[in-house]
Amino acid sequence: MNYAAGISQADQRAIARAVKAAAESEHHRYRVGAAVVCSGRVVAAPNRFRNMPDVAPYTEQSVHAEVRAILRAPHNGRGGTLYVARLGKRDRLLASHPCARCMPLILEVGIKRIVWWDGSSWVSEKVTIVSP
Repeated sequence: MNYAAGISQADQRAIARAVKAAAESEHHRYRVGAAVVCSGRVVAAPNRFRNMPDVAPYTEQSVHAEVRAILRAPHNGRGGTLYVARLGKRDRLLASHPCARCMPLILEVGIKRIVWWDGSSWVSEKVTIVSP
């Protein structure tokens, strides 16, 4: 795996947890996993099935892996780091930036950093709230 600057050994361990969670997803095509590191604890969760939030009927939508991991983390991940991994059909890593529907929750709970796969390497970005 390729790692961008700023990805530590601890990050690599958390990335492995997010990838493992993605592998546990029940969706056959888009398997997403997320891990939150907060207060020295790592909590990971897969999505149950992937959907297109703007297309699928409300009754068929799942809770995204990012949301599930945040809800399971101590203090809902406040001040922590969120790691997101997505696997394709053949366990190939796919771009995994959190979607537009997950970002407001990430901002609201106070996640400070997101680590995700951009298609060629793991990227770390600080989460900042931009005032209007």
